[in-house]
Amino acid sequence: MRYALSAFAVALLAACGLRPFPAPHPTCHPTTPAELWTCIGEPDPHPRESAFTSTSRVATGDMTRRLLLNQVPSLACNRTPWRGFAPIEDGSLIGFIHKGDADKAIVIVVHGLFDSNTNRYARYIASGLADDGFTVVVPDMRWHGCKLDEPALATAGLDESKDLAEWADLLRARFNRRIGLLGVSLGGLDVINAAARYDKFDAGAVVISPPAAMAKVLDNLDTPPTFAEHGLNKFFVLYFRGVLRVRNRRIGIPFWSKEPFHAFLQHVVDSHPDQTFPDSLEALLKDVEPATRLREVKHPMLILAADNDPVMRKSSAEALVKAAEGLPHIRVIETVEGGHAGIIGRDPQWFSDAIAIFFNSSLR
Repeated sequence: MRYALSAFAVALLAACGLRPFPAPHPTCHPTTPAELWTCIGEPDPHPRESAFTSTSRVATGDMTRRLLLNQVPSLACNRTPWRGFAPIEDGSLIGFIHKGDADKAIVIVVHGLFDSNTNRYARYIASGLADDGFTVVVPDMRWHGCKLDEPALATAGLDESKDLAEWADLLRARFNRRIGLLGVSLGGLDVINAAARYDKFDAGAVVISPPAAMAKVLDNLDTPPTFAEHGLNKFFVLYFRGVLRVRNRRIGIPFWSKEPFHAFLQHVVDSHPDQTFPDSLEALLKDVEPATRLREVKHPMLILAADNDPVMRKSSAEALVKAAEGLPHIRVIETVEGGHAGIIGRDPQWFSDAIAIFFNSSLR
């Protein structure tokens, strides 16, 4: 756990934490994908800050405490909603909901790895959408939050896509509105797989800093980082490795396994009760690979990926750009800066406008 604590300590030295998003000021109402992408535009391209600053902004403030609580089964579950939201629960589906305007879409906001639906970035994104009139649902995903102590493990988006399809069925039955998705980090992998496998998300999807070129991401996360290669960004990788080691130990994987991410996913493959589940780690990575799944996505999708992402690395952004070639309903914005999910805080007004324009669009 000392790796995780080191990351928290360094993150606290960063400039400022994520703030609530400013009110959106959409200036156009696109009717085609080309108009949509033109209307959304791009973040400010001029250099401003390091990957460390962008990424650590999302990991400061009350989120630092929440990050620690999220790793303890007895403390990870938070059923106290924030302003404008209320608990929603139906069988295995657990989360928070804001009931918005009847003429606007429902947006499901999906948190990232080792987080929960009460992390600051999830709350602020959800609240920004809620303030703009959307119905917003923020679920706890499997092996996270209120579902951390359940036996179902994270599966790199495969079972999670089924969970999101169940949310879509529940919400459409209750509200009969269009449904969209917004996912951050690993939540972005869940979202891409859900949008590719199920034609239930007709309001489209926004994806922030997802993994792609999965085998490379796994290798990068399992390679001990060095200051020579990573600089201060080393601590972000140490955080992910350290927290996974703690979680691995709870499911019987030795703490000091040389490759904790490979060990975890191999355990998922070996222990999964469904006989139709991929029978090898290689098969699982191939099955969930966004660079393959993007061609199965039927509704508009906006993906934000940064070249200086210290967790997913530039190879993820490049793979996503290449995979989206020739797909007019999918736009990948590859930025030079932004770090891991940090583009939402580096350019908050642009981000607020972009998601409002996207989910207000009537494109199907």
